[in-house]
Amino acid sequence: SYTGSVEEFYKKFAQILQQTGDNKSSTYYLEKSLDQHQLQNTVRPTIVEEYKKIGSLYDETGDVQRAVLCFRKAIEAERLLDQPNDAAALDALRMLGDIFYKQSEKEFSKPYLQEANSLYEQALTRTNLAQGANSLTAAKLLYDIAKVNHSLMQLDKSFHYCQRSVEVLNENNEKSNSEFAHCSSIMGTDFLHKSKDDQ
Repeated sequence: SYTGSVEEFYKKFAQILQQTGDNKSSTYYLEKSLDQHQLQNTVRPTIVEEYKKIGSLYDETGDVQRAVLCFRKAIEAERLLDQPNDAAALDALRMLGDIFYKQSEKEFSKPYLQEANSLYEQALTRTNLAQGANSLTAAKLLYDIAKVNHSLMQLDKSFHYCQRSVEVLNENNEKSNSEFAHCSSIMGTDFLHKSKDDQ
């Protein structure tokens, strides 16, 4: 009979399922093994990355609800670490923001956009703290925030964040970067809208 821990059992079962090609069930049991670890009131340093990876796997298979849950678990687990993992938390916040933004595009929803905006802004605050996070990460997040505000028709904010993103890209000689082109396009559109509103 099996004498290992419940966590180990779920992990081994997940590996067996993966070998049979059942990746969706395998991902589910990997998540269950992490949940069991959390119940022991000990948080290993890698758990944030592990939840983040599982969230990405769910997102790839189209299981949005479980992806959201895992990214939230990653963010919550990071708060329990003795040493903060700002880089992993930043990624989880950004990925979660991306999910809400994609959902808002499918069924235009102001709450989804507002949630995406909040998550992107939280991620942006982590860019100064995360080891390995460079200014281009910040530029991408500034662009994401601009994009959300553009969808919310908050044109002043959209223009402002685009401007900041372009400034960061300029400082790093990244004018060929796709965000630079997108920001320039949004700024032009917002400027036109603002001009019409002022007339």
